[in-house]
Amino acid sequence: MQQETPAITPEPSVEPAASVPPVEPVVQSESVSPADVPTPSPLPELAAPEPSTPPLVPVTSSSPAPAASLAGTESGVRGLLSRARERIQFRKRAKLEKIAARARAEGSITNDGVQKLLRVSDATATRYLSELVRAGRLKRVGAASHARYEPVS
Repeated sequence: MQQETPAITPEPSVEPAASVPPVEPVVQSESVSPADVPTPSPLPELAAPEPSTPPLVPVTSSSPAPAASLAGTESGVRGLLSRARERIQFRKRAKLEKIAARARAEGSITNDGVQKLLRVSDATATRYLSELVRAGRLKRVGAASHARYEPVS
């Protein structure tokens, strides 16, 4: 049996770097006096720009207070939170109505159908369907793993 020897490639030869002549400092033969250097001209005084917006109108007691000023008070924070909660509940009710409408239109809906309809996760779709079942708007038909949800007549 004959043994193969690996091919040896020659290393490229490295040539010494060409010698670079040293850089000599530049020496000025003439001396420059301070009088020969030009002095910058002074900048002209600029006038302050005129305001382009009308002055602010003070807030009176009859006008509603802005939300930022209410944030520091206890009742203001509660008000902001309650308004935010109302908006969230409104959007949730709209989604639940959309699910119920689709179930009425098609005869039934599945968890997968809710996920695609609302672009939500499996867990969120399950929560929405469970809430509609608790509210009596849908009824579950079939095993839990392959359940369909039909509208209640």
